[in-house]
Formats: sequence, C-alpha cells, structure tokens
Amino acid sequence: MKIVAVLFVAFAALTSGAFVATMNLATPDTTLATQQGAAQTDKNVVLYATAWCGYCKKMRAFFDAHNIPYVEFDIDNSQEGLDRYYSVGGTGGVPLVTVNDAVVKGFNPSRVLQLMQN
Repeated sequence: MKIVAVLFVAFAALTSGAFVATMNLATPDTTLATQQGAAQTDKNVVLYATAWCGYCKKMRAFFDAHNIPYVEFDIDNSQEGLDRYYSVGGTGGVPLVTVNDAVVKGFNPSRVLQLMQN
C-alpha cells in the first residue's frame, strides 16, 4: 500500500512539474495568472482545472486553437483558485469555465463558443 501511495505522489509531482513547464508560468505559485492566446476579446474567460485532467488538457488545446485568451487556475495547487472555483459554483468536477458571468461545467467547447459570440 505504501508503494502505491509513493508512486501516486511521485506521479503527481512529475505531472505537476511537466504542467508548469509547458505552461511557461510567470508566477512562482501554481496559479496561472498569465493570459493564453493572441486574440483580443471583451470576454473574461477563466478555466478552473487540474494538471492531471484529460478534459482540462483538451479545453486548453481548444482555447489555443481558437486563439481565445484565458486565465487558468489549478484548483489542486492554488487556494485562491479553489476558493474562486467554489464561489462560481464548482462542485468537484473539472474543467469548469466561466465566460464573464456564465458558467460552463465540463468539456463543452460549443457552449463556450456560443458564449463568446454573445
């Protein structure tokens, strides 16, 4: 049992480190305060995610492919991100995206695009 726990912690540390390296963090903590993408928009897009979530990874790729600037909070590693996640209605699932005041739970790119166009 101890070996499984050690392996899990090692895996989490490795994947968390890989996540940090690929996101080019400008801040020393795990809160992503840098905006991604190049498009100019009047929409405030926030992604609440984790490093290990496959659908979170797909959501990041979707934002990048559509040049949608966003701010990301890793709710596993940022107390501020976790607090914000719960304040917008997060209940334990990721990804959770907010577009201005609208909340999109789960991986739903079509709904995000719809909100971006409104």
